[in-house]
Amino acid sequence: MSAHRTSAHHTSAHHTSAHHTSAHHTSAHHTSAHHTSEHHTGEHRSGEHRTDGDQPVLVACAHGTRSAAGRRAVALLRLQVAALRQGLEVVAANVDVQRPALPDVVARLTGAGRRCVVVPLLLSAGYHVRVDISGAVGRSGGLTVATRALGPDPVLADLLADRLAEAGRSGDDAVVLAAAGSRDPRAVRDVEDAAVRLADRLAVPVTVGYVSAGTPRVEAAVAAARGAGAARVALACYLLAPGHFVDRLSAVGADLVSGPLAPDPRLAALVLARYDSAVHDSTVHDSTVHDSVREGARGGGVSETPPPRAPGRRSSAPTSTADHRFGQSLKFGP
Repeated sequence: MSAHRTSAHHTSAHHTSAHHTSAHHTSAHHTSAHHTSEHHTGEHRSGEHRTDGDQPVLVACAHGTRSAAGRRAVALLRLQVAALRQGLEVVAANVDVQRPALPDVVARLTGAGRRCVVVPLLLSAGYHVRVDISGAVGRSGGLTVATRALGPDPVLADLLADRLAEAGRSGDDAVVLAAAGSRDPRAVRDVEDAAVRLADRLAVPVTVGYVSAGTPRVEAAVAAARGAGAARVALACYLLAPGHFVDRLSAVGADLVSGPLAPDPRLAALVLARYDSAVHDSTVHDSTVHDSVREGARGGGVSETPPPRAPGRRSSAPTSTADHRFGQSLKFGP
């Protein structure tokens, strides 16, 4: 993929998600209460899906942030998930920075004999998925499984395209996908796959830049895009919620920066698609779990992310986590 260039009108562009948050303020008055609690039970009908007392808890596990706007966005996303499914208990957890911590949440629920499905509110399979979440699952005595990360997925490509349109992207703009970054090559492949999906969706080349770990950094990717001759550079923010990394995108020299992805009903539906695949198939793949975790898991596991596919138009339906081509299938409990 080729790189393109930048300028600098994006002073408020990364806050294009502000209109997005307000769009979901129908439930915003619940946010502060839910945001400090560990769970919220959905109250609304969701079509053909029915729940019962034996339904596993959906543990919606985010990275965690010190940003009040970021916490609000993730809390709204969890509320959207709960609202999509009557009777489903949706519980908050985090892998870093913010409480409640995932190991504490899993220990509390499984200690009460509850089954859990951990859905990472993360966009790639980096350290937190493969170490932190795998570890919590492995210590759960077989009562917990975890799905793969939310990305890459065609739903996210659609969201990225919409955020760019909201920020004012034109068809002539060069596009750089701005991701957090990881030293894990599998997470890097996930981001590269996301870039291919977005390129397919927009029908233009998309390059990648990283805010933290990984190269090229976003600044370098923007400069390369400008050096390749593009009149403007649009930065596609591949980050879930406002926070430190999103704030940094305002200083990388792009002409516009799209808003973060959450909250959005399509993202909430993707979270449920991950959960449903684990529950209804009663399987999740453990090929991402280290041997030491796998041996002690007694049925827990983390699903593998499929490798990047060849370029081509993709369906925008959420991809299933229950792809039997990858890893070993595991069932709930002993």
